[in-house]
Order: sequence, then structure tokens, then C-alpha cells
Amino acid sequence: METLKALTVPVPAIQGYFGSKLLSFQTQLRPRDVVSVLGHDPRSDHWKSLATPLRERYEHVQRSTDKARRDSLMEYISDHIGAAHAIIGAFPAICIGMMQPATFQPFSAEERNIGYLQLELAGSHARILLDGLARVTAALTLIDHYNSLAGETGPWELFAFPVTFYAPVSGMLSVDELGQLFYDFNYLQKRISTQHAIALDQSDLYIRLTNHLGNSGVLKQYGGMDVRASSLGKNSKAIVVQQVLLRFVRGACEGAAFQVSNHATTTNPSLTLETYPILAQKIETYFEALSTKMGRDRFADRDALHVTSPGWQVLGLVFHDLYVRLNASPSTLDSVLQRLASIDWSRFNPDWLACLGEPEVDKKTGLPIEDNQGRSRVKVTRLGSAGIYRLRDYVYDKTGLSLLTADLKKEEEAA
Repeated sequence: METLKALTVPVPAIQGYFGSKLLSFQTQLRPRDVVSVLGHDPRSDHWKSLATPLRERYEHVQRSTDKARRDSLMEYISDHIGAAHAIIGAFPAICIGMMQPATFQPFSAEERNIGYLQLELAGSHARILLDGLARVTAALTLIDHYNSLAGETGPWELFAFPVTFYAPVSGMLSVDELGQLFYDFNYLQKRISTQHAIALDQSDLYIRLTNHLGNSGVLKQYGGMDVRASSLGKNSKAIVVQQVLLRFVRGACEGAAFQVSNHATTTNPSLTLETYPILAQKIETYFEALSTKMGRDRFADRDALHVTSPGWQVLGLVFHDLYVRLNASPSTLDSVLQRLASIDWSRFNPDWLACLGEPEVDKKTGLPIEDNQGRSRVKVTRLGSAGIYRLRDYVYDKTGLSLLTADLKKEEEAA
């Protein structure tokens, strides 16, 4: 009696190899098909329903997807792939580990590495998602979300995951070996610097606005923005670095809490695709007005406090309260900006010592550095959020913003 062959699904693929132990197979899968190919739903909140051996493999090899990461990827799919968006979007390949050798059927004798990967549907041929769990989770959750909308094309219909399968040449891959691959894929990469990442990212609206402002005429006339540096060097001709101007932009658009971290989120952002041109114009007007009232030399003084990282961040908070929260009248704007420009922003303002800390000391003499009036130069280091808030409170008292925002502060505290 002839033995029945196991039921298989042919998947077009290109075969490759890694040393003598591993074969690789590359193909494309629509999000809906990932579950079919795996033979199970890989999402971490479905692990409890998996057979014990498979569940234990996931718990040993993978890490569960947190809600914030899932939601951000769902938003990415919707905005960058599912919408008519100006910025392109894509995902790197997801990786699937096969514990048993694969059956590969070449198209022809001449094309030995192009053909069909025959995936057996039997439960004994376990496959596990090694890399890309968060991406797959986001896509599958979107499918669940849109499932009730009959006939509507969801964003997951507009892309396919690049997929790489890894299978042993012979024998079995152990759970520990699969875990080693997961480790190699996720932890042996060298992270790029924050300033490099910001310089490359075109998808974040706050980074786009930062780049727009850095290249605007109002800042270009003062040297513009340095894209790759983390701080201004002695020989720099720029007036601000991108990383610092981004903090200004985040504070200017969304306020203090959003400014503290580049990873902070808000459910009701002021900066959207629709408001982008309006906010960009308002910030340029703000820079123009402030630089005019301060005078070119004072505004361009790279040693002054207003062009340090804390200074830029406080200027961003001033903009947010004046233009976003208060939507102040032209007369109020003019009055506040005049007082803002009149502040002594030099490092020798005696008020800075009480506000920001200790005087700067001459390395040779060990004595405080003083100007010709005997005023000590303040030392500006990493102040942290507390130091920036002290600087903000000083500026708000000097400009009258403390009184203007008092009612708003009471409403926020009540809320």
C-alpha cells in the first residue's frame, strides 16, 4: 500500500545558505498569509492558546509585544503605506525559523536556486517567527480592527512582508539555536547615534518641521542649522544643531511634557499634516520678531544663553503658550516678545546664578570667570528638566507670561 505524501503548500522562493548548517529561502507574504504559513497566530496575547511545546518555544525565544510599540506600528502602516502620504514607508524582512529541513523544488536544472519551497502543513513541522513579531502583530491587529468593514480595502492589502526562512541543512534546529538567531538579529546590531537618526528620519512631522526651520531664511542668515553635530563646536558657523532645534519644535508645538523626550506621544497633537504650514509660518514669524527686537548681534551671539540647549527649549515653551495655548492678540504678542528680547541673555546676568547654578571657573586660576563689571559667568551644563523649568519660570516672570498663563495652569491642575 502506497504511503500518502504529506500535504504541502508551494511558496515561490530563492534559496541561499549560511555556512554548512543553515539554508535560507527568501519570498514575500501578505500579512494575512503569515498565519497560514506559520500554522498559528504568533501574537504574544495568543501564546496561551498554542500547544505547549510551541508556546514554550515562543516564550523562550521571543519577547512579547508591548501595546505602545504595536500601536505606533499600526499608525505607521496606516499613515505611510495605507494613506496618500508624502513620505514613503516600508519594513525590513521578517524571519521565520524552521526546526526541520525544508523541501525545495527548483524550477529547472539550470535554475537550481529558484523554485518552490514546499511547506508541510503537518503540525510536526513547526515554524516559529524569529524576527518581526511587532510588525506582524500590528498588521494582524489592523486586520482585526477593520474586519467588520466589509468591502473596505485596509492598509495591509497594500504591502507584502519580505520574508526569510531559515532551515537546517540536516537534522533538527534546537530551541537554543533558534534563540541564538533571535539574539543575533536583535542585539548584535550597533545603534546609530541620536543625531544621526534624526538627520535621516523624514517621516516624523516634528523632524520635518525642524529641517524646514533650519533651512529657513530667518535662521540661515545667522548660520542655519548643523545637522550631524550634537552641540555647537568652537568653529561652528551654525546658530543651532538639529537635535536642539527639534527639542524647541516639540516644545513649541506640544508643550513641556512632549519636549522632555523624543519618544513622548500625545493623543491630540497640535502639529498635524493640516496644521503644519500654519505652525511653520507662525514659528518663522516668531523668530523674525524676536531677532528684530533683540538686534542682529545679540540674537546671533553664540555665547548667549538663549542659543544654548536650555535657552532654545524655553523659547519653544514661550511660543507654545503664546501662539498655541493663548492664541494671543497682536498687541499681547508684541508686548511679551519685547520683554523677552530685553532680558539679559548674556552668561554674565547675575540672575542666572540663582536660577541655573554655579559660576564657571577658570581652569588655570581656579577662580570664577568675571566680566569687566565683576559679574560672574554662569556655568551651563546638563540642567535636566528641573533646571529648564527654573529657567522657564524666570523668563515667564520677566515677560508677564506667568500672569497670562495662570488661569490655564489652574485648569490643567484641576483636570
